[in-house]
Amino acid sequence: MATIIKYQGTDIKLTSKRQGTAYPWGDKYLRQHHRIFVTIGGKRIQFEYYCNEVKLKEDDLRSALHCFLLDGIAYNNARDFNDFCNEFGYGIYNDFGEPNAESWRVYRACSRQYDKWQELCNIDIYDIANWMQETFNL
Repeated sequence: MATIIKYQGTDIKLTSKRQGTAYPWGDKYLRQHHRIFVTIGGKRIQFEYYCNEVKLKEDDLRSALHCFLLDGIAYNNARDFNDFCNEFGYGIYNDFGEPNAESWRVYRACSRQYDKWQELCNIDIYDIANWMQETFNL
């Protein structure tokens, strides 16, 4: 399935490929694992998406992109790693006083989401996220 989002004269093509099942957030949370592809003007990025749906519909693809954008925004809004952790309730340190590996993993993943979007196009990440929320009731 593919869907096209038309945003201010730009076509944003969304497609997906199911990867199987995975436990992205721990052993008790089995989810469907999809790879989402975003194509704009011949350039393409991809990201991982986890949900309950085996086959994604248009609404699911739009929701996946919106989640991707919000992750990038979360990274960009934080002043640094500590600010990011405080904002989202992640522990900065583990029980042994060492940097929390899971928190760093999430922070770096959000950083990569932001960077991917910036490399893909010159559409403002805040503007399109807000527009998608209003347009598609996300």
